[in-house]
Amino acid sequence: MFAVKCIESNKYDSLRPKFQAAFDFLQNTDLKVLKQGSQIRLAEGVTAIIKETYLTEPREERKFEIHRKHFDIQYIVEGQEFIGTVFVEDLEQDGEYDEKEDIVFFKEPEQSGGLVLREGDMAVFSPEDAHKPGCFMDKQEAVRKIVIKIAVCDE
Repeated sequence: MFAVKCIESNKYDSLRPKFQAAFDFLQNTDLKVLKQGSQIRLAEGVTAIIKETYLTEPREERKFEIHRKHFDIQYIVEGQEFIGTVFVEDLEQDGEYDEKEDIVFFKEPEQSGGLVLREGDMAVFSPEDAHKPGCFMDKQEAVRKIVIKIAVCDE
């Protein structure tokens, strides 16, 4: 577990300005023309990461992850992918927490769920939501994605 300095109830208020900045960006920007590999600061504590196009991988080659200090909004610009999901409390950590990158990985659980994101779909993951992105459904596929990082507390 980790300590946070903000009021916990505010952490999940998706109407807060940080979330609104993210949703406004996704709704009002031509996402297909953004430079891959770039980052755009949308507001204080909100950054859009324009991922390079990548190929999805088999589920067994990916690991569950969480971000302790940020929510992840994952938006598919092109392609589709499967994202594994499970509550972090059900997982065993696999390695040390990387504070600079705000990421920690976990061993594969006996059971987990997941969702399929297609072009135009998004998912929001809180720090308690372990997720395993970048997996393919039936076959490998090229995906363009935008990940928006929203700080849990004001920075």
